[in-house]
Amino acid sequence: MGYLAEMVPGRRPEVTAVHAAGGGTYVIEWQPKFARDASTLAASLPDDGLDLTGLAGALERQPTGGIPRSYRVAEFTQAADPGQTAVAGYLRCAPGGGRAELWVLGASAGQTRRLAEAFGQASAAARFATADLSAPAAIDLDRGLLRACAFDLVVINAQTTALTAASWALLRRLLLPGGLVLVRHPDPGFVHPGPGWSKMGTGPHGGVWAAPPGPFDDEAAELEGPRWVIAGEAYLGQLWAGQGARRVTPSGWLWSYEAQQELRELRAIDFFGDLGQLGGPSGDLCGSSRRDPLGTHVVTRFLTLLRALTAARQGQACPPCRLTIITRRAAPDVPSPREALLWAAVRALGRDLDPALLIDTRLVDIGGPEDLPMLRWLARHDVRERALAIRKGRLHALRLVRQPRTAATVAAPG
Repeated sequence: MGYLAEMVPGRRPEVTAVHAAGGGTYVIEWQPKFARDASTLAASLPDDGLDLTGLAGALERQPTGGIPRSYRVAEFTQAADPGQTAVAGYLRCAPGGGRAELWVLGASAGQTRRLAEAFGQASAAARFATADLSAPAAIDLDRGLLRACAFDLVVINAQTTALTAASWALLRRLLLPGGLVLVRHPDPGFVHPGPGWSKMGTGPHGGVWAAPPGPFDDEAAELEGPRWVIAGEAYLGQLWAGQGARRVTPSGWLWSYEAQQELRELRAIDFFGDLGQLGGPSGDLCGSSRRDPLGTHVVTRFLTLLRALTAARQGQACPPCRLTIITRRAAPDVPSPREALLWAAVRALGRDLDPALLIDTRLVDIGGPEDLPMLRWLARHDVRERALAIRKGRLHALRLVRQPRTAATVAAPG
């Protein structure tokens, strides 16, 4: 039996008991969506420590500011015997799996079943999926279990996988910025990752490479088709609206014939929660933040948009529309209760939308203008996260973190 606690701004965590492999206590925490100092820690390991056990220990030692760090590890086993995989050796040394979420990947459905039979009863948090690294073009990160920008460490075996430039490009997309790749049994002629990667070391268990510290760029284009930006006279909204999208205001016009036709064709809407809130680059609060301190007006504007959007698309053949709600400092530090209310409303309503409407809601919280370039990157790259925070240009995401089960962790609501 475990415990699931969601951290609510301004409140003690509400705890719900859940069943989880390995037991223990789990809480939902904001975690960096980049490998913080992983390469430095890996480089400090002795040569005989460059294996999955040693690297997992290095990942656990990443600085976190007092919050336990969760991390994800994936191994492409291809068709290897489960007992010969790196995960098998790791679980012999750390049966509970530590704070790692292990993804064990087989090259075929049959191999994936064998892996699940071998490791599915382990106390570690393990997931299984089919992915053949020898055919990287067949691995679709836009659908299914695997997704881009997800893993701190990926393990591959050069004896079972013929690495190519396409394989390394896929690994780059899978990894967090600065993430690590452990190549087991590399022969002298294997294909190296290419520019931007850093070699951390080589030992008897294999070699370790670190991905570039910035987000990957596969030259993806933004969503094709019309795009709206809904923002007031706020500073951040003004900066973003100048990027080629149409700027509109939620009002009775949304129910006009023209607006309803456009709503059916839209591919993206960016709704800024700082409607009239910021006076300029300094971020001083003014205007509607004083008139609407609790955020009821901005939530009403959002609901007006959502009602018009759902009405326009009901029963119609429409393309998918990504609805991104951008708040400022509504999470994780929450100095703006006004936008925190919008954040909570979106999370609640997003679960109730009819999937047939093809409205994909996303929440992104930014700290200031310096985070707009990363917001632009997200407009071109789908990392399939429902809620993200950007601070100093770097992504953070909500993660389930395993903690020791103590009385202090299991707090009562209120």
